[in-house]
Amino acid sequence: MATTQPGVPAPPRPPPAPPAPVPPAVPARKPSPRACAALAVIGKKNRPLAFRVYDANSDAYLRNLILCSLDVVDECAQAQENSRDEFLGVATTVDGRKLYASRTATGITLCAVLDAAAGVPEAHVRACLADARKAYAKCLANPFFKLDGGEITSPVFATRVDEAVRLRLESAAVVRAPPSQRPTPPPTPPR
Repeated sequence: MATTQPGVPAPPRPPPAPPAPVPPAVPARKPSPRACAALAVIGKKNRPLAFRVYDANSDAYLRNLILCSLDVVDECAQAQENSRDEFLGVATTVDGRKLYASRTATGITLCAVLDAAAGVPEAHVRACLADARKAYAKCLANPFFKLDGGEITSPVFATRVDEAVRLRLESAAVVRAPPSQRPTPPPTPPR
């Protein structure tokens, strides 16, 4: 400990170091500007036939999310085994996204990944997956259709699926403002 002599000022103290920033525990997911993040057609034995990804920042993540969720979709299909309804509903929710699924009588699975905050009614998701199934059936009905490397590469199929997503899901999404931009209701007058 250094002592100072009487009449001599003490040397200035250095300023305290600023606290180190604390990294967030989980990185925040940037909300997608679209209601539908991806739509996939999965064949028998979980073979991917088509992926339409609408959130380019999460392409690999969405593909893995769909493929990893197929076990849950199988459980949902087994639970509705006696039902004639192909639509399975919400199979799982991960990272603020809902995975809806539908399974045809021939074992083809259709999956749609939607932003949970978009507020798309389930009837619109059901209609979109039905439209995607019809687009797949039309591809198979074409005698010149070939699976290139196991995936559907038809631009007509892609256009039909994109149109179904735009008409059924994107137009039905409820646009929600962030909490800071929501209008506050007027105060109620006293009685």
